[in-house]
Amino acid sequence: MSSTYIALTIGPVHGTIRKARRTRELWAASHLYSHLMKDLCDALKDHGDILLPAVVPVPANERPGVGSHPDRLILKPKPGTDLSTVMQMA
Repeated sequence: MSSTYIALTIGPVHGTIRKARRTRELWAASHLYSHLMKDLCDALKDHGDILLPAVVPVPANERPGVGSHPDRLILKPKPGTDLSTVMQMA
């Protein structure tokens, strides 16, 4: 039995973080990548099972911290999903 997976990596994380000269710049770069990955997860969640990162809902009274999402995403598409549509969304 064959399975299909889609793996995405965003970046260049190291190159962006390396350019930070102040703590707030480091925080902002990390927050930017976490926010981008959260948006990707939200866009792709209806198209299959997200294996990485673990999508854990944040309670309404809490704010997600820096580094809340890694720079990688692995998706196992639902059977019959048009992979070209999923890739265009990413």
